[in-house]
Amino acid sequence: MTESLTGYPSIDKPWLKYYSEEAKNPKFPECSIYEFLYERNKEHPSDYALNYFGKKITYRELFSMIDEVAKAFNAIGVKPGEVVSIVTVSTVTSVVCFYALNKIGAVSNFLNVLSEEKDLINYFKEAKSKVVVTLDLFAEKVVSAANQSEVENVIAYSIDENMPLLTKVGYKLKVRNEKISIDNSVILWANFLKMAENQPQIKYKKNPKKLALLAHTGGTTGIPKAVMLNDMSINSATQTYVYMMSNAKQKDVFLHVMVPFVAYGLISCTHVPLCLRFCCTLIPKFESRDINKYIKKYSVNHIMAVPSYLMELKSGISLSKIKNIAVGGDGLNGELENNINDILNECNSKAVLTKGYAMTEACATAVASFKHVNKTESVGIPLPGNNIMIYDRESRKELPYGEVGEICLQCKSRMIGYLDNEEETKNLFWIHKDGSEWLHTGDLGYVDEDGFVFLIGRMKRIILTTGGGVAYKVFPNTVEEVLIKHQDVVNCCVVGATEGENQVLKAVVVSEQNEKEDVEYSLRKLCKEELPSHARPTFYEFVEELPLTAAGKVDYKLLEG
Repeated sequence: MTESLTGYPSIDKPWLKYYSEEAKNPKFPECSIYEFLYERNKEHPSDYALNYFGKKITYRELFSMIDEVAKAFNAIGVKPGEVVSIVTVSTVTSVVCFYALNKIGAVSNFLNVLSEEKDLINYFKEAKSKVVVTLDLFAEKVVSAANQSEVENVIAYSIDENMPLLTKVGYKLKVRNEKISIDNSVILWANFLKMAENQPQIKYKKNPKKLALLAHTGGTTGIPKAVMLNDMSINSATQTYVYMMSNAKQKDVFLHVMVPFVAYGLISCTHVPLCLRFCCTLIPKFESRDINKYIKKYSVNHIMAVPSYLMELKSGISLSKIKNIAVGGDGLNGELENNINDILNECNSKAVLTKGYAMTEACATAVASFKHVNKTESVGIPLPGNNIMIYDRESRKELPYGEVGEICLQCKSRMIGYLDNEEETKNLFWIHKDGSEWLHTGDLGYVDEDGFVFLIGRMKRIILTTGGGVAYKVFPNTVEEVLIKHQDVVNCCVVGATEGENQVLKAVVVSEQNEKEDVEYSLRKLCKEELPSHARPTFYEFVEELPLTAAGKVDYKLLEG
């Protein structure tokens, strides 16, 4: 245990004892995203950068593809600072577009493929996009939305771009009876690439402090907002992994299962592994039931996911090559953490499940654990260069170790601000009495005397239960931790509900047991033994699976509806 100087985490910084001198005084790259990728990989161009359905692409080939696509964007008239919207899943083309746009100084705006047409119209108008890239599967609604906005060019590509020949043939046979409507005005990918012919080499020098990416918040607790991120923020987040992942080796295999339209997927699961010189194995449509198959098939060394993606991880295959398996993006209960660690141990892996915490506004990277710096149920320690404070909004003071309050961050990876929303930006960044600026996350947690951060939940997810004229604050995760102990509960989520004039709790439960009435009876008995009356669910609802947002988080708003 660290001997406290003041008793306050942000001053004592007890987590520094876990870092090397180099990490305690981090140096962050001051260059563009593309330049950082190139500098990290220029000495080993023959190593594999991407694996797409078994087709491997070297770093030399990747940089050549980036050059070609950058020239094509240049030819179609994309200017520095212009926002290009992209509607797709994770593919080689999506990765190439991200870096190609950055190379010419343009801005990527990845959008949720599940967005409805009306939402796409708003996104296109908000970003003032003149050019949109889309996977052909979504072309019909994208074109319709483009025609109702200021978009001038829609470029469409197929998911089979860059597939191995046999896989491509099999894909085309599979979808030949599925009609994909492509408007005649759409520029097909092959024709788009032809525009690169006779174009000069790109020599643009991007200012790394300028906008590079529009990332969209999940919207699980409010209206989604467009977060403005620059190159320095994204590269700073990436550099922290370089310091942290000491067991990472060149040519390691990274399993990419996250979507590109969340910051976690594009930064932590794309830019990070490529800058760590890994081979990034892209899975365009990931199903949690396939996790074991992919680990075995691709001899995976590193995985970053959300907790729900690891629910199907089973013993029975060798996990000896797994070096890092990490989760972020949503809460993780101790029961699942212990189960995964037991599986890793049984399957000959020396890894332990590590966790991370941040938000889109901080490039999805602020706090993380790593193998020898880890505590069950914590989300880790502040990453190099970052600071954390636990804040009491009522007293407007920092709280000492062990006390629950709002998590506030200082980090190099912070956003520029919300697009065209200065008021919400000011609501996020507060100037404290001493003149320091902090990012107020809206999440509740505490820091222990070793510097480990424990996440309690969202401030907006505190549920007020009422009864007998008295109101009680309930943290839903404390109830969920009790429910998940039950042997017949696979997963669960607790939300607010009403009973007459009272506010109560509803437990939404995933159970494989057929006799749901018996499960409910034993859960009520368990809650009576371990929870006060105001924190016991009044209603129980059994479902086959919990609904998830595109980012892999439990969709609380849908369950409350």
